[in-house]
Amino acid sequence: MNTRFVSVNPPIAQHPGVARAEEAASSLREVALSLAQVLSAGLAQGWQAMCRRAAEAHGAAPAQIWPALRRPSEAREDARFWAMAERDPRVMHELQVAISRRSEA
Repeated sequence: MNTRFVSVNPPIAQHPGVARAEEAASSLREVALSLAQVLSAGLAQGWQAMCRRAAEAHGAAPAQIWPALRRPSEAREDARFWAMAERDPRVMHELQVAISRRSEA
């Protein structure tokens, strides 16, 4: 009588299907990362162009219209920073120096 033993549970790390799946997942990850980089760069350029067009349509420089396009969360952060500057004279001094430098430029 000829008896053969078959391993029903082979080690997963050595299975050729697992190796192919890992290679495919790695390639897919690289492609997805590249696509995300391209899309984010395109969106950033599109956003800048849209801001410039909006500023030109209103007859203003992009730096003048930017505050109107900022997110509400940024406005809240600015309000918190201003409140902190009102309580701490050192922060207020730094803020006034920064504002004066910006107005000189």
